[in-house]
Amino acid sequence: MTTASNKGGGLDYTDATTPKSPLDALESGVAQPDGALVYNSREVKALVGQYIVIGLLYGVLPHFPLNILNDYYDLSSSNYNAPTGLVLLFGWSLKAFVGLLSDVVPIMGYRRKSYMLGGWVCCAVVLLVLACLNHGSPSSDRYYRQDSKDIPVDPDFQAKGTRLGFLCALATFCYAFADVPADALAETIVYSVRSIGTMASSLLIGLCLSSDRFRCDFSWDMGLNVWFFFLFAAVLFAIPVTFFYVKEAKKEAATVSSYVAQFRALLQTRGMWQLMAFNFIFSLLANSFPSVAPRYVQNLWGRVSSVDTMIMNVIGSAAFAATLAVVGKWGQTGNWRRWLVLTTLILNGVDAVCQFLSIYDILRNQIVFAIVPLAGEIPRAVQFILMMFTIVEVSDDGNQGLVFGVLTTCSTMAVPLGAALSHALGGVFRLNDTRGSQNYIHGDNQIAYTYIIHYGLVCVAVCLVSLFPTQRTMLREWKKASNDGSKSVGGWIFLAGAVLFVVAVIYNLMIVSDSVTCFRQAGGNGC
Repeated sequence: MTTASNKGGGLDYTDATTPKSPLDALESGVAQPDGALVYNSREVKALVGQYIVIGLLYGVLPHFPLNILNDYYDLSSSNYNAPTGLVLLFGWSLKAFVGLLSDVVPIMGYRRKSYMLGGWVCCAVVLLVLACLNHGSPSSDRYYRQDSKDIPVDPDFQAKGTRLGFLCALATFCYAFADVPADALAETIVYSVRSIGTMASSLLIGLCLSSDRFRCDFSWDMGLNVWFFFLFAAVLFAIPVTFFYVKEAKKEAATVSSYVAQFRALLQTRGMWQLMAFNFIFSLLANSFPSVAPRYVQNLWGRVSSVDTMIMNVIGSAAFAATLAVVGKWGQTGNWRRWLVLTTLILNGVDAVCQFLSIYDILRNQIVFAIVPLAGEIPRAVQFILMMFTIVEVSDDGNQGLVFGVLTTCSTMAVPLGAALSHALGGVFRLNDTRGSQNYIHGDNQIAYTYIIHYGLVCVAVCLVSLFPTQRTMLREWKKASNDGSKSVGGWIFLAGAVLFVVAVIYNLMIVSDSVTCFRQAGGNGC
Protein backbone atom coordinates (compact mmCIF):
# COMPACT_ATOMS: atom_id res chain seq x y z
CA MET A 1 0.00 0.00 0.00
CA THR A 2 1.01 3.62 -0.42
CA THR A 3 1.85 5.29 2.83
CA ALA A 4 1.30 8.91 3.80
CA SER A 5 4.06 11.27 2.74
CA ASN A 6 5.74 13.82 4.97
CA LYS A 7 5.39 17.35 3.61
CA GLY A 8 6.39 20.37 5.56
CA GLY A 9 6.82 18.37 8.73
CA GLY A 10 3.24 17.07 8.64
CA LEU A 11 1.56 14.04 7.21
CA ASP A 12 -0.17 14.41 3.82
CA TYR A 13 -2.78 11.75 3.13
CA THR A 14 -4.04 13.06 -0.18
CA ASP A 15 -2.27 10.40 -2.25
CA ALA A 16 -2.52 7.60 0.27
CA THR A 17 -4.37 4.63 -1.17
CA THR A 18 -6.73 2.20 0.43
CA PRO A 19 -4.85 -0.99 1.24
CA LYS A 20 -7.75 -3.38 0.91
CA SER A 21 -11.40 -2.77 0.14
CA PRO A 22 -14.39 -4.73 1.39
CA LEU A 23 -14.90 -5.96 -2.17
CA ASP A 24 -11.30 -7.16 -2.32
CA ALA A 25 -11.87 -9.03 0.92
CA LEU A 26 -14.91 -10.75 -0.53
CA GLU A 27 -13.09 -11.65 -3.75
CA SER A 28 -10.24 -13.15 -1.77
CA GLY A 29 -12.70 -15.26 0.19
CA VAL A 30 -12.29 -13.48 3.51
CA ALA A 31 -15.40 -11.48 4.36
CA GLN A 32 -15.61 -12.22 8.08
CA PRO A 33 -13.46 -13.85 10.74
CA ASP A 34 -15.77 -16.85 11.06
CA GLY A 35 -14.98 -18.30 7.67
CA ALA A 36 -14.12 -17.76 4.04
CA LEU A 37 -16.82 -16.63 1.64
CA VAL A 38 -16.68 -16.99 -2.13
CA TYR A 39 -19.18 -15.98 -4.78
CA ASN A 40 -20.57 -19.46 -5.47
CA SER A 41 -20.86 -20.40 -1.80
CA ARG A 42 -24.21 -20.84 -0.10
CA GLU A 43 -23.35 -18.08 2.36
CA VAL A 44 -22.91 -15.47 -0.37
CA LYS A 45 -26.03 -16.67 -2.18
CA ALA A 46 -27.95 -16.39 1.09
CA LEU A 47 -26.77 -12.81 1.63
CA VAL A 48 -27.68 -11.91 -1.94
CA GLY A 49 -31.12 -13.45 -1.44
CA GLN A 50 -31.52 -11.49 1.79
CA TYR A 51 -30.69 -8.22 0.10
CA ILE A 52 -33.00 -8.83 -2.84
CA VAL A 53 -35.89 -8.99 -0.37
CA ILE A 54 -34.46 -6.07 1.62
CA GLY A 55 -34.32 -4.09 -1.63
CA LEU A 56 -37.96 -4.91 -2.39
CA LEU A 57 -39.01 -3.67 1.04
CA TYR A 58 -36.69 -0.68 0.96
CA GLY A 59 -38.25 0.44 -2.30
CA VAL A 60 -41.75 0.14 -0.83
CA LEU A 61 -42.00 0.79 2.89
CA PRO A 62 -40.07 4.09 3.12
CA HIS A 63 -41.45 5.31 -0.24
CA PHE A 64 -44.81 3.52 -0.37
CA PRO A 65 -46.51 6.06 1.93
CA LEU A 66 -45.07 8.87 -0.20
CA ASN A 67 -46.99 7.58 -3.22
CA ILE A 68 -50.11 6.23 -1.57
CA LEU A 69 -50.87 8.44 1.42
CA ASN A 70 -50.84 11.56 -0.73
CA ASP A 71 -52.64 10.26 -3.84
CA TYR A 72 -54.91 7.52 -2.50
CA TYR A 73 -55.84 8.82 0.96
CA ASP A 74 -55.25 12.52 0.16
CA LEU A 75 -53.84 13.25 3.61
CA SER A 76 -52.97 16.77 4.67
CA SER A 77 -49.30 17.73 4.97
CA SER A 78 -49.22 17.14 8.72
CA ASN A 79 -50.91 13.75 8.67
CA TYR A 80 -48.83 12.84 5.63
CA ASN A 81 -45.46 13.83 7.14
CA ALA A 82 -46.01 12.13 10.50
CA PRO A 83 -46.15 8.48 9.36
CA THR A 84 -43.56 8.95 6.63
CA GLY A 85 -41.22 10.59 9.14
CA LEU A 86 -41.76 7.77 11.59
CA VAL A 87 -41.03 5.17 8.90
CA LEU A 88 -37.59 6.71 8.51
CA LEU A 89 -37.17 7.45 12.20
CA PHE A 90 -38.09 4.08 13.69
CA GLY A 91 -36.97 2.00 10.73
CA TRP A 92 -33.46 3.30 10.28
CA SER A 93 -32.57 5.59 13.17
CA LEU A 94 -32.70 2.67 15.61
CA LYS A 95 -29.92 0.77 13.87
CA ALA A 96 -27.56 1.44 16.76
CA PHE A 97 -29.98 -0.25 19.18
CA VAL A 98 -30.33 -3.27 16.90
CA GLY A 99 -26.57 -3.45 16.41
CA LEU A 100 -26.04 -3.30 20.18
CA LEU A 101 -28.44 -6.18 20.79
CA SER A 102 -26.93 -8.34 18.06
CA ASP A 103 -23.41 -7.79 19.42
CA VAL A 104 -24.08 -8.16 23.15
CA VAL A 105 -27.03 -10.55 23.45
CA PRO A 106 -26.60 -13.54 21.14
CA ILE A 107 -29.64 -15.79 20.89
CA MET A 108 -28.77 -19.48 21.16
CA GLY A 109 -25.14 -18.50 20.56
CA TYR A 110 -25.80 -16.62 17.31
CA ARG A 111 -25.10 -12.89 17.18
CA ARG A 112 -26.40 -12.40 13.63
CA LYS A 113 -28.51 -15.27 12.37
CA SER A 114 -31.05 -15.30 15.21
CA TYR A 115 -31.80 -11.58 14.86
CA MET A 116 -32.04 -11.84 11.10
CA LEU A 117 -34.53 -14.68 11.45
CA GLY A 118 -36.53 -12.90 14.15
CA GLY A 119 -36.67 -9.70 12.11
CA TRP A 120 -38.05 -11.51 9.08
CA VAL A 121 -40.69 -13.34 11.13
CA CYS A 122 -41.91 -10.13 12.80
CA CYS A 123 -41.95 -8.30 9.48
CA ALA A 124 -43.97 -11.11 7.91
CA VAL A 125 -46.55 -10.86 10.71
CA VAL A 126 -46.97 -7.09 10.19
CA LEU A 127 -47.26 -7.49 6.42
CA LEU A 128 -49.85 -10.25 6.87
CA VAL A 129 -51.88 -7.89 9.07
CA LEU A 130 -51.63 -5.22 6.37
CA ALA A 131 -52.72 -7.76 3.76
CA CYS A 132 -55.83 -8.65 5.78
CA LEU A 133 -56.95 -5.16 6.88
CA ASN A 134 -59.67 -3.23 5.11
CA HIS A 135 -57.88 -0.20 3.67
CA GLY A 136 -61.00 1.35 2.19
CA SER A 137 -61.41 2.95 -1.22
CA PRO A 138 -61.78 6.61 -2.20
CA SER A 139 -65.10 7.87 -3.46
CA SER A 140 -65.55 7.55 -7.21
CA ASP A 141 -65.91 11.35 -7.33
CA ARG A 142 -62.31 11.68 -6.10
CA TYR A 143 -60.67 9.31 -8.57
CA TYR A 144 -59.33 11.82 -11.02
CA ARG A 145 -56.22 13.74 -10.13
CA GLN A 146 -57.07 17.11 -11.66
CA ASP A 147 -60.75 17.36 -10.68
CA SER A 148 -60.99 16.13 -7.11
CA LYS A 149 -58.95 18.56 -5.02
CA ASP A 150 -61.85 20.47 -3.47
CA ILE A 151 -64.14 17.48 -2.77
CA PRO A 152 -64.34 16.73 0.98
CA VAL A 153 -62.68 13.55 2.20
CA ASP A 154 -64.18 11.15 4.73
CA PRO A 155 -62.15 11.53 7.98
CA ASP A 156 -62.58 7.82 8.73
CA PHE A 157 -61.07 6.99 5.35
CA GLN A 158 -58.10 9.28 6.01
CA ALA A 159 -57.63 7.65 9.43
CA LYS A 160 -57.02 4.36 7.61
CA GLY A 161 -54.24 6.07 5.69
CA THR A 162 -52.58 7.21 8.91
CA ARG A 163 -52.92 3.67 10.29
CA LEU A 164 -51.30 2.25 7.16
CA GLY A 165 -48.37 4.64 7.52
CA PHE A 166 -47.71 3.64 11.12
CA LEU A 167 -47.89 -0.07 10.29
CA CYS A 168 -45.37 0.51 7.49
CA ALA A 169 -43.12 2.15 10.10
CA LEU A 170 -43.46 -0.95 12.31
CA ALA A 171 -42.68 -3.29 9.40
CA THR A 172 -39.61 -1.20 8.55
CA PHE A 173 -38.35 -1.48 12.12
CA CYS A 174 -38.86 -5.27 12.01
CA TYR A 175 -36.89 -5.85 8.84
CA ALA A 176 -34.16 -3.53 10.15
CA PHE A 177 -33.43 -6.39 12.58
CA ALA A 178 -32.69 -8.54 9.54
CA ASP A 179 -30.80 -5.79 7.75
CA VAL A 180 -28.40 -4.58 10.45
CA PRO A 181 -26.92 -7.97 11.42
CA ALA A 182 -26.57 -8.79 7.73
CA ASP A 183 -24.68 -5.52 7.24
CA ALA A 184 -21.94 -6.79 9.50
CA LEU A 185 -21.52 -9.75 7.14
CA ALA A 186 -22.07 -7.89 3.90
CA GLU A 187 -19.77 -6.28 1.41
CA THR A 188 -20.08 -3.77 -1.41
CA ILE A 189 -21.77 -6.11 -3.86
CA VAL A 190 -24.89 -6.75 -1.78
CA TYR A 191 -25.83 -3.08 -1.80
CA SER A 192 -25.90 -3.13 -5.57
CA VAL A 193 -28.19 -6.15 -5.27
CA ARG A 194 -30.37 -4.18 -2.84
CA SER A 195 -30.63 -1.36 -5.36
CA ILE A 196 -31.80 -3.83 -8.01
CA GLY A 197 -34.51 -5.03 -5.63
CA THR A 198 -35.51 -1.42 -4.99
CA MET A 199 -35.81 -0.82 -8.73
CA ALA A 200 -38.02 -3.90 -9.07
CA SER A 201 -40.41 -2.81 -6.32
CA SER A 202 -40.60 0.73 -7.75
CA LEU A 203 -41.51 -0.70 -11.14
CA LEU A 204 -44.21 -2.88 -9.60
CA ILE A 205 -45.72 0.09 -7.75
CA GLY A 206 -45.87 2.08 -10.97
CA LEU A 207 -47.39 -0.76 -12.96
CA CYS A 208 -49.75 -2.27 -10.39
CA LEU A 209 -50.91 0.70 -8.29
CA SER A 210 -51.58 3.33 -10.95
CA SER A 211 -55.31 3.19 -11.67
CA ASP A 212 -57.74 6.09 -11.42
CA ARG A 213 -58.12 5.34 -7.70
CA PHE A 214 -54.49 6.41 -7.35
CA ARG A 215 -55.04 9.42 -9.63
CA CYS A 216 -53.35 7.76 -12.57
CA ASP A 217 -54.50 6.63 -16.00
CA PHE A 218 -54.29 2.83 -15.85
CA SER A 219 -57.54 0.89 -16.09
CA TRP A 220 -56.70 -1.55 -13.28
CA ASP A 221 -54.72 -2.01 -10.07
CA MET A 222 -53.99 -5.00 -7.89
CA GLY A 223 -55.24 -3.28 -4.71
CA LEU A 224 -53.43 -2.62 -1.47
CA ASN A 225 -54.31 -5.99 0.08
CA VAL A 226 -52.88 -8.00 -2.81
CA TRP A 227 -49.80 -5.77 -2.82
CA PHE A 228 -49.08 -6.39 0.85
CA PHE A 229 -49.69 -10.11 0.37
CA PHE A 230 -47.03 -10.06 -2.37
CA LEU A 231 -44.58 -8.46 0.07
CA PHE A 232 -45.57 -11.02 2.71
CA ALA A 233 -44.72 -13.83 0.26
CA ALA A 234 -41.32 -12.25 -0.47
CA VAL A 235 -40.51 -12.11 3.24
CA LEU A 236 -41.60 -15.74 3.63
CA PHE A 237 -38.94 -16.60 1.05
CA ALA A 238 -36.27 -14.89 3.17
CA ILE A 239 -37.12 -16.88 6.32
CA PRO A 240 -35.98 -20.36 5.13
CA VAL A 241 -33.03 -18.81 3.28
CA THR A 242 -31.87 -17.33 6.58
CA PHE A 243 -32.52 -20.49 8.57
CA PHE A 244 -30.89 -23.01 6.24
CA TYR A 245 -28.19 -21.09 4.38
CA VAL A 246 -26.82 -18.36 6.64
CA LYS A 247 -23.95 -19.89 8.58
CA GLU A 248 -22.38 -18.38 11.65
CA ALA A 249 -20.11 -19.73 14.35
CA LYS A 250 -21.61 -19.68 17.83
CA LYS A 251 -20.06 -17.25 20.29
CA GLU A 252 -20.18 -16.69 24.00
CA ALA A 253 -22.33 -13.81 25.19
CA ALA A 254 -20.18 -10.77 25.87
CA THR A 255 -20.55 -9.05 29.21
CA VAL A 256 -22.31 -5.71 28.94
CA SER A 257 -19.69 -3.98 31.09
CA SER A 258 -16.75 -5.06 28.92
CA TYR A 259 -18.67 -4.21 25.76
CA VAL A 260 -19.60 -0.75 27.02
CA ALA A 261 -16.01 -0.15 28.12
CA GLN A 262 -14.73 -1.16 24.68
CA PHE A 263 -17.21 1.10 22.92
CA ARG A 264 -16.55 3.96 25.33
CA ALA A 265 -12.84 3.77 24.56
CA LEU A 266 -13.65 3.80 20.85
CA LEU A 267 -16.02 6.74 21.31
CA GLN A 268 -13.18 8.76 22.84
CA THR A 269 -11.02 8.48 19.73
CA ARG A 270 -11.04 11.27 17.20
CA GLY A 271 -11.80 8.84 14.39
CA MET A 272 -15.14 7.77 15.90
CA TRP A 273 -16.61 11.00 17.23
CA GLN A 274 -15.54 13.04 14.22
CA LEU A 275 -17.20 10.55 11.86
CA MET A 276 -20.36 10.64 13.97
CA ALA A 277 -20.48 14.43 13.80
CA PHE A 278 -19.76 14.52 10.08
CA ASN A 279 -22.33 11.86 9.15
CA PHE A 280 -25.09 13.69 10.98
CA ILE A 281 -24.25 17.26 9.91
CA PHE A 282 -23.50 16.43 6.28
CA SER A 283 -26.61 14.25 5.93
CA LEU A 284 -28.80 16.92 7.53
CA LEU A 285 -27.54 19.85 5.47
CA ALA A 286 -26.83 18.15 2.14
CA ASN A 287 -29.45 15.41 1.92
CA SER A 288 -32.18 15.81 4.54
CA PHE A 289 -33.33 19.43 4.51
CA PRO A 290 -35.35 19.67 1.29
CA SER A 291 -37.51 22.51 0.10
CA VAL A 292 -40.63 22.89 2.22
CA ALA A 293 -42.89 23.09 -0.84
CA PRO A 294 -45.22 20.05 -0.67
CA ARG A 295 -45.05 17.26 -3.22
CA TYR A 296 -48.20 18.18 -5.08
CA VAL A 297 -46.36 21.19 -6.56
CA GLN A 298 -44.95 18.54 -8.87
CA ASN A 299 -48.51 17.60 -9.81
CA LEU A 300 -49.58 21.21 -10.46
CA TRP A 301 -46.46 22.32 -12.31
CA GLY A 302 -44.87 19.15 -13.62
CA ARG A 303 -48.06 17.02 -13.74
CA VAL A 304 -46.11 14.14 -12.22
CA SER A 305 -48.17 10.97 -11.80
CA SER A 306 -47.41 7.83 -9.80
CA VAL A 307 -45.95 6.29 -12.95
CA ASP A 308 -43.61 9.25 -13.28
CA THR A 309 -42.69 8.87 -9.61
CA MET A 310 -41.95 5.20 -10.29
CA ILE A 311 -39.65 6.15 -13.16
CA MET A 312 -37.87 8.67 -10.95
CA ASN A 313 -37.38 6.06 -8.21
CA VAL A 314 -35.99 3.57 -10.72
CA ILE A 315 -33.58 6.17 -12.09
CA GLY A 316 -32.51 7.03 -8.56
CA SER A 317 -31.97 3.37 -7.63
CA ALA A 318 -30.00 2.74 -10.81
CA ALA A 319 -27.87 5.80 -10.12
CA PHE A 320 -27.28 4.60 -6.55
CA ALA A 321 -26.22 1.11 -7.71
CA ALA A 322 -23.95 2.45 -10.46
CA THR A 323 -22.32 4.90 -8.06
CA LEU A 324 -21.65 2.11 -5.57
CA ALA A 325 -19.89 0.09 -8.26
CA VAL A 326 -17.81 3.02 -9.51
CA VAL A 327 -16.75 4.33 -6.11
CA GLY A 328 -16.22 0.80 -4.80
CA LYS A 329 -13.67 0.22 -7.56
CA TRP A 330 -11.99 3.59 -8.09
CA GLY A 331 -12.80 5.41 -4.88
CA GLN A 332 -10.26 3.35 -2.96
CA THR A 333 -7.31 5.13 -4.56
CA GLY A 334 -8.79 8.63 -4.75
CA ASN A 335 -9.28 11.48 -2.34
CA TRP A 336 -12.49 10.80 -0.41
CA ARG A 337 -13.13 14.47 0.27
CA ARG A 338 -12.83 15.29 -3.41
CA TRP A 339 -15.36 12.56 -4.24
CA LEU A 340 -17.88 14.07 -1.81
CA VAL A 341 -17.39 17.68 -2.88
CA LEU A 342 -17.50 17.10 -6.63
CA THR A 343 -20.52 14.79 -6.65
CA THR A 344 -22.48 16.97 -4.23
CA LEU A 345 -21.84 20.27 -6.01
CA ILE A 346 -22.22 19.02 -9.59
CA LEU A 347 -25.41 17.06 -9.03
CA ASN A 348 -27.04 19.72 -6.86
CA GLY A 349 -26.14 22.25 -9.54
CA VAL A 350 -28.03 20.18 -12.10
CA ASP A 351 -30.93 19.84 -9.68
CA ALA A 352 -31.01 23.61 -9.08
CA VAL A 353 -31.21 24.35 -12.80
CA CYS A 354 -34.11 21.90 -13.22
CA GLN A 355 -36.00 23.24 -10.20
CA PHE A 356 -35.69 26.92 -11.06
CA LEU A 357 -36.62 26.30 -14.69
CA SER A 358 -39.81 24.73 -13.40
CA ILE A 359 -40.48 27.35 -10.70
CA TYR A 360 -40.35 30.26 -13.15
CA ASP A 361 -42.33 28.43 -15.86
CA ILE A 362 -39.46 28.22 -18.32
CA LEU A 363 -39.64 24.44 -18.60
CA ARG A 364 -42.27 22.41 -16.77
CA ASN A 365 -42.62 18.75 -17.70
CA GLN A 366 -41.99 15.26 -16.41
CA ILE A 367 -38.49 15.07 -17.91
CA VAL A 368 -37.28 17.85 -15.63
CA PHE A 369 -38.51 16.01 -12.55
CA ALA A 370 -37.11 12.71 -13.85
CA ILE A 371 -33.60 14.19 -13.60
CA VAL A 372 -34.07 15.27 -9.98
CA PRO A 373 -33.43 11.85 -8.30
CA LEU A 374 -29.86 11.85 -9.60
CA ALA A 375 -29.10 14.95 -7.56
CA GLY A 376 -29.79 13.16 -4.31
CA GLU A 377 -28.91 9.54 -4.98
CA ILE A 378 -25.38 9.90 -6.35
CA PRO A 379 -23.94 12.00 -3.47
CA ARG A 380 -25.84 9.78 -1.03
CA ALA A 381 -24.31 6.66 -2.58
CA VAL A 382 -20.82 8.19 -2.45
CA GLN A 383 -21.26 9.05 1.21
CA PHE A 384 -22.65 5.58 1.93
CA ILE A 385 -19.84 3.57 0.34
CA LEU A 386 -17.17 5.81 1.86
CA MET A 387 -18.82 5.30 5.24
CA MET A 388 -18.55 1.54 4.69
CA PHE A 389 -14.82 1.99 4.09
CA THR A 390 -14.48 3.92 7.35
CA ILE A 391 -16.39 1.31 9.37
CA VAL A 392 -13.81 -1.33 8.43
CA GLU A 393 -11.07 0.80 9.99
CA VAL A 394 -12.93 2.21 13.00
CA SER A 395 -14.63 -0.89 14.39
CA ASP A 396 -12.96 -3.43 16.64
CA ASP A 397 -13.51 -7.16 16.70
CA GLY A 398 -16.86 -7.87 18.35
CA ASN A 399 -18.52 -4.46 18.03
CA GLN A 400 -18.95 -4.19 14.26
CA GLY A 401 -22.73 -4.26 14.54
CA LEU A 402 -22.86 -1.39 17.03
CA VAL A 403 -20.31 0.73 15.14
CA PHE A 404 -22.24 0.25 11.90
CA GLY A 405 -25.48 1.04 13.70
CA VAL A 406 -24.15 4.19 15.37
CA LEU A 407 -22.61 5.65 12.22
CA THR A 408 -25.61 4.86 10.02
CA THR A 409 -27.96 6.12 12.72
CA CYS A 410 -26.12 9.44 12.72
CA SER A 411 -26.85 9.66 8.99
CA THR A 412 -30.42 8.38 8.97
CA MET A 413 -31.49 10.35 12.05
CA ALA A 414 -30.92 13.50 10.01
CA VAL A 415 -33.70 12.49 7.60
CA PRO A 416 -36.73 12.73 9.93
CA LEU A 417 -35.17 15.65 11.78
CA GLY A 418 -34.63 17.49 8.50
CA ALA A 419 -38.20 16.72 7.46
CA ALA A 420 -39.49 18.08 10.78
CA LEU A 421 -37.46 21.28 10.43
CA SER A 422 -38.59 21.69 6.83
CA HIS A 423 -42.20 21.24 7.85
CA ALA A 424 -41.83 23.82 10.61
CA LEU A 425 -40.22 26.22 8.15
CA GLY A 426 -43.25 25.76 5.94
CA GLY A 427 -45.29 27.60 8.52
CA VAL A 428 -42.99 30.60 8.20
CA PHE A 429 -43.39 30.71 4.40
CA ARG A 430 -47.08 29.74 4.61
CA LEU A 431 -46.50 26.93 2.16
CA ASN A 432 -48.27 24.07 3.89
CA ASP A 433 -51.24 23.02 1.91
CA THR A 434 -54.95 22.52 2.26
CA ARG A 435 -54.94 19.64 -0.17
CA GLY A 436 -53.70 21.42 -3.20
CA SER A 437 -56.03 24.31 -3.92
CA GLN A 438 -54.66 26.90 -6.31
CA ASN A 439 -54.58 29.42 -3.43
CA TYR A 440 -51.65 27.42 -2.10
CA ILE A 441 -49.15 29.08 -4.44
CA HIS A 442 -48.32 32.54 -3.07
CA GLY A 443 -45.94 33.28 -5.91
CA ASP A 444 -42.96 31.80 -7.65
CA ASN A 445 -40.54 33.67 -5.39
CA GLN A 446 -42.01 32.07 -2.26
CA ILE A 447 -41.22 28.63 -3.65
CA ALA A 448 -37.82 29.77 -4.90
CA TYR A 449 -36.83 31.03 -1.44
CA THR A 450 -37.24 27.54 0.00
CA TYR A 451 -34.94 26.08 -2.64
CA ILE A 452 -32.39 28.85 -2.09
CA ILE A 453 -32.30 27.87 1.59
CA HIS A 454 -31.86 24.22 0.62
CA TYR A 455 -28.95 24.84 -1.78
CA GLY A 456 -27.37 27.27 0.67
CA LEU A 457 -27.30 24.52 3.29
CA VAL A 458 -25.73 22.17 0.75
CA CYS A 459 -22.90 24.67 0.28
CA VAL A 460 -22.44 24.85 4.05
CA ALA A 461 -22.24 21.04 4.19
CA VAL A 462 -19.52 21.00 1.54
CA CYS A 463 -17.48 23.47 3.59
CA LEU A 464 -17.49 20.96 6.47
CA VAL A 465 -15.93 18.16 4.43
CA SER A 466 -12.64 18.64 6.32
CA LEU A 467 -14.24 16.60 9.11
CA PHE A 468 -14.01 13.55 6.83
CA PRO A 469 -10.69 11.75 6.21
CA THR A 470 -9.01 11.84 2.82
CA GLN A 471 -8.08 8.16 3.01
CA ARG A 472 -7.92 5.23 5.42
CA THR A 473 -4.37 6.08 6.44
CA MET A 474 -5.55 9.37 7.88
CA LEU A 475 -8.45 7.62 9.62
CA ARG A 476 -6.06 5.19 11.29
CA GLU A 477 -4.10 8.10 12.69
CA TRP A 478 -7.35 9.66 13.95
CA LYS A 479 -8.29 6.43 15.68
CA LYS A 480 -4.97 6.36 17.50
CA ALA A 481 -5.23 10.02 18.45
CA SER A 482 -6.84 10.57 21.83
CA ASN A 483 -6.15 13.27 24.39
CA ASP A 484 -7.83 14.55 27.50
CA GLY A 485 -9.39 17.46 25.63
CA SER A 486 -11.19 15.25 23.11
CA LYS A 487 -12.22 12.30 25.28
CA SER A 488 -15.49 13.90 26.31
CA VAL A 489 -16.44 15.10 22.80
CA GLY A 490 -17.73 11.71 21.69
CA GLY A 491 -19.91 11.40 24.77
CA TRP A 492 -21.45 14.83 24.22
CA ILE A 493 -22.13 14.02 20.57
CA PHE A 494 -23.74 10.74 21.58
CA LEU A 495 -25.90 12.53 24.17
CA ALA A 496 -26.90 15.23 21.68
CA GLY A 497 -27.93 12.56 19.21
CA ALA A 498 -30.12 10.88 21.82
CA VAL A 499 -31.82 14.19 22.65
CA LEU A 500 -32.44 14.96 18.98
CA PHE A 501 -33.87 11.48 18.52
CA VAL A 502 -36.38 12.02 21.33
CA VAL A 503 -37.31 15.45 19.96
CA ALA A 504 -37.87 14.03 16.48
CA VAL A 505 -40.09 11.25 17.86
CA ILE A 506 -42.20 13.67 19.90
CA TYR A 507 -42.52 16.11 17.00
CA ASN A 508 -43.64 13.47 14.49
CA LEU A 509 -46.16 12.10 16.98
CA MET A 510 -47.50 15.57 17.77
CA ILE A 511 -48.18 16.64 14.20
CA VAL A 512 -50.66 13.80 13.80
CA SER A 513 -53.10 15.73 16.00
CA ASP A 514 -55.20 18.36 14.23
CA SER A 515 -55.17 20.46 17.41
CA VAL A 516 -51.39 20.81 17.15
CA THR A 517 -50.81 21.14 13.42
CA CYS A 518 -52.22 24.67 13.29
CA PHE A 519 -49.23 26.03 15.25
CA ARG A 520 -46.48 27.59 13.16
CA GLN A 521 -43.90 25.48 15.03
CA ALA A 522 -45.67 22.43 13.56
CA GLY A 523 -45.80 23.92 10.09
CA GLY A 524 -49.29 25.41 10.29
CA ASN A 525 -50.46 28.90 9.48
CA GLY A 526 -51.39 29.79 13.04
CA CYS A 527 -54.27 28.77 15.30
